[in-house]
Amino acid sequence: MVFDPVEQEALHTDQADRQFRSASLVKLLIGLDLVERGVVSPKRPSPRMARMLSHSDDEIASELWSSGGGQQIVTHVAAKIGLSNTEPPATPGRWGDTLITANDLVKVYQHVLALPAGKRALLLDPLRDVARTAADGTDQTSASPARCPVSSGRSNKPGPPGAAASTRTPAASSAAGTAT
Repeated sequence: MVFDPVEQEALHTDQADRQFRSASLVKLLIGLDLVERGVVSPKRPSPRMARMLSHSDDEIASELWSSGGGQQIVTHVAAKIGLSNTEPPATPGRWGDTLITANDLVKVYQHVLALPAGKRALLLDPLRDVARTAADGTDQTSASPARCPVSSGRSNKPGPPGAAASTRTPAASSAAGTAT
């Protein structure tokens, strides 16, 4: 899926409702949940959440996943913003196995963009300031020719073949997700 946030229209929707493993993309849901619940706020920012997003830090994601209620993070965010095809992982601790669709991912970014500026910055600034190298040593810019903030949807957890995702942040003027 390719979505134009300026015109608020989908430019390409092939298989936009096909579920794929979110892998590191779920970190945005973890961060959004923290912001929505007021655990993280402009007056109480979280360097750990920022690092989780900017460095795709799996260790921090696991800690925040556990302390935030695990699978409830996904069900809470999905219900709050109307994600119709997003499901928590079948195995509780495997946050990267959360299922999402490109359409739902667009809804996540639309929701983030609609947040008040201070809350929005808590989530988007770390994505805009993405570290070239992730916490696990992976090059985070390899999928992005213009060094736009991109999550390659990678996961250090094994999963079904063909479950891949790529999503550009709103800063890149599009949100795209593919499942092959």
